[in-house]
Amino acid sequence: MLWTSDPDPRTRRARFVRAFLVVTVVACCGLVPAQAPPEAPAAGDEDAPALQVSWDAASSSVVAQRDGEEAWRVALRPAGVEALAPVRRDDQVVVAHGTYLVFLDAATGEVRRRAALPAAAEALRRGDDGLVVEVVHATGRSETLPIGADGPAAPVRFGTDPRTFDQLRKGAAEAEDAATAWARDPTDPWLALAASRSAGDPEEAEALRDDAVDAAAALPFFESFGLGAALAQEGHEGAAADAMEAALSDFAARDYDPRLATDPALRAAYGFAAFGRAVADGDLGTARILAPYAWRLTAQAAPGTVDELEAFADLLRERGDREAAAVWRERARAFERAGMSTWVDQAALSLGRFGHGGAAALGAGLLLAWLTLLAKVWRAQTLARKQRRERGQSTPALARAWVPRHLGTPEKLALLVVLALAGLMAVLGGWADRGEDLPPALASGTLASVPAVDAVEAFPDTPYAAFARGTSLAMRGEEEAALRELARAGEIAPALVNRAVLTGDASLLTAALEADPRDLVVRHHLSEAANPSPFHERYLQDDPLLAVPTPYAFALAAAGDWRDALSGAFTAPWRSSAQARPAGVPPPAWWAFLAACATLFVALTVNLLIPRPRVSKRAPRTPAYHVLALLVPGSGHLDELWGLLLLVPGSILAGDVARQWAGAPGALGLGMRTEVWILATILVLNAAGFAVEAANYRRRMRALREEKPDLARSYGLELPPRDPEA
Repeated sequence: MLWTSDPDPRTRRARFVRAFLVVTVVACCGLVPAQAPPEAPAAGDEDAPALQVSWDAASSSVVAQRDGEEAWRVALRPAGVEALAPVRRDDQVVVAHGTYLVFLDAATGEVRRRAALPAAAEALRRGDDGLVVEVVHATGRSETLPIGADGPAAPVRFGTDPRTFDQLRKGAAEAEDAATAWARDPTDPWLALAASRSAGDPEEAEALRDDAVDAAAALPFFESFGLGAALAQEGHEGAAADAMEAALSDFAARDYDPRLATDPALRAAYGFAAFGRAVADGDLGTARILAPYAWRLTAQAAPGTVDELEAFADLLRERGDREAAAVWRERARAFERAGMSTWVDQAALSLGRFGHGGAAALGAGLLLAWLTLLAKVWRAQTLARKQRRERGQSTPALARAWVPRHLGTPEKLALLVVLALAGLMAVLGGWADRGEDLPPALASGTLASVPAVDAVEAFPDTPYAAFARGTSLAMRGEEEAALRELARAGEIAPALVNRAVLTGDASLLTAALEADPRDLVVRHHLSEAANPSPFHERYLQDDPLLAVPTPYAFALAAAGDWRDALSGAFTAPWRSSAQARPAGVPPPAWWAFLAACATLFVALTVNLLIPRPRVSKRAPRTPAYHVLALLVPGSGHLDELWGLLLLVPGSILAGDVARQWAGAPGALGLGMRTEVWILATILVLNAAGFAVEAANYRRRMRALREEKPDLARSYGLELPPRDPEA
């Protein structure tokens, strides 16, 4: 033994020396392993200072340093996009760059994966249960998401800023060497696509395109949609089809629905607009590739999408493919056959959207009718004023303007009704204004995103709001809460449909069909019509089709019930009048205008009790009256109900046509051509009535000359020459 207990110190020292020498000799001979160098600290060791990472804003790069020296540097594109300070986790470095979380290899800096965020990150930190990221939406609402191994665990739904959906595309355009950048970042499909364009070998280029499709499939739908469109434009049909299939599958997995994607700017940012551009440019090859996917993304409520299918059919017909043109035309018309649930509500909203313009049109109609009636009673006024002067009474010139003094009761009532309708149109305009400028999240394609949920929760307590909230809850999987909200929606057909879908109660479908016999979703569930959503039929076959709110439904949800608004005009006129004030009109000017209208209304009402003078009953009419009565529909027939039925719609339609003629969009939703045809029909009916009335007028004037020649002479009528023999 080298060491034993011995009380002699000298013996102990000698033995220690011998032991030291033995160990040294053995170590030198390799019999005892030398001490290993200290191990490099693991990347996940939080106490190890060996690797430090930071964000260099000047170069838009993640920089890693070890012992004060740069270990690697990775530039994240596009330059100028803000990023948060990188955080190390295990063998990864996580950085929030714009609307993406980027996961880098801590040892090499190679990008391993990336995950999309619903909005730009505000904070990236360690929580109680691991790494969390906090994002802030455009509404100001913050959302905290736990970060799993591959990113946020829950399905991510996105915000509404179109500029956030092309981050990777812009970044790839900045890369000087796409192939090298792709090797460094195999998660960016746009780098792979750029590299494929510069590849010299066709097989290598094809492989890179396949890599681009695979990389995009792991990212949100807007990357695959854009990539598919780019591949289609380059003629790579197979790769484009794979990208579009991946995009539509991801679109469905995130609870998006093309029927809810009605904002043109967002649809373009998602990549939906490529088909329309191809059709407009006459690029039939690209349009053919994209058409099946554009068809599944078409929605009646999405502006222009049905027209694009019609235009594609026209393009096919022009190029000689009549059979395919017929197929696509029928597909387009299938969307146009969708039902119009609660058409009365939608008609009220259309009138309300015309609102103040409609009130102004009715005001113009009232003024023209007033001038027509003034020309009608001009000779009666002249005789009455002459008689007053003979009696020594004053005859103010402005007194001629007060036409109702010489009108019959039906005509006075007609003027009163037109004035009241103009006021109600203004009230409807104020009501409809509350349904305008809705949050764009409601047109983003989903009601399950945080901004969309906030928007539907902010609606007032209306039936359509309950329908929207119930549908949002159903899309998020909260069925019990959804059923409670949908029950509050009452007898609205789409709400009944969704209740039937969630409960399996067929009687609710019957009730929905009675409420709206044309609703295709109802008829689909009753096996009376095909699935009205090609997207749902292909990508959500196992899920029942829900009815979703249209833009009209959202507007009605925000504005409230139009019946309440109109009833408020009678029960609380001052409040309704204040709410009806057009934007940009100062309150004093608005109240002064309302006071003038109220005075006119009271004066007309009082005048109903005052009979017109006898001289006005059979008075002849001026030539100006005949011209105006022919040109202003209904103005010459206000002594009968049908005069109102011509004057009111004629004024409103003329106002909307003038609005569209000036370049503004139509408010009534009929289209300018349709409105012109209706207006022409009204003019024809008015001309027919005018011809009949003109014949009756000539007979009355002949009788007046014959029966009361003195009165006829006082009106200024020429009497027929006397028969000498008589």
